Amino acid sequence: LTRLSGAPALTVAAGRLGFSLVVVDVALVATGSWRQLRTLGRRDLLVGLGAGGMLAVHFWSWNASLNLTTVSASVVLVDMQPAIVGLLSVVWLREMPTRRQWGGIAIAMVGAVVVTLPDLMREGAGVGGRALFGDALAFVGAIAGACYFVAGRKLRATLDLWPYVAVVYGACFVVLIAAARGTGVVLLPQPPRQLVIFAALALGPMLLGHTGLNYALRYV
Repeated sequence: LTRLSGAPALTVAAGRLGFSLVVVDVALVATGSWRQLRTLGRRDLLVGLGAGGMLAVHFWSWNASLNLTTVSASVVLVDMQPAIVGLLSVVWLREMPTRRQWGGIAIAMVGAVVVTLPDLMREGAGVGGRALFGDALAFVGAIAGACYFVAGRKLRATLDLWPYVAVVYGACFVVLIAAARGTGVVLLPQPPRQLVIFAALALGPMLLGHTGLNYALRYV
């Protein structure tokens, strides 16, 4: 969907966050969980804002990589996140993954390689300085994404899902808008085709994917 859009990386990222936040705000009101935001301490708020900043870096760098390298190479590199999360969990959270968990991480990463292997083996895929820069951006996206999840692990222990994602996604959205304004990237108006793509990215990868993972952070 990101590649099909063809829009600048910041535009795609801000578009998907904008649509996602509409749903998040409705859920906040419907569940009444918005009240938790009033009791959020300063330290927890800073953690949430930091996680949102890392999410913005993740979206920008990974989306940008898709315009420079192959989708397959970009996906494999950004899917290094689980291994980085495992290492950060040891250093930052003092949570040592079990052998079974390391095995699950390895299976997930091997699976990503298997899925993308045909494209990786195509002649000329991921070759040249432009592609290498795209590969580097995808790996930066993996590091930023891992930091975002590990930060969320701490905050999700005490904060319900919808207030948590409201803070993180909201912070991410603000950072993306600021970055777009600072670099002269146009966010609006967008043609209907782009809006449909942004909405699809919000519904699938954002609300089902990221929000599902953020739900799991309290338990795993």
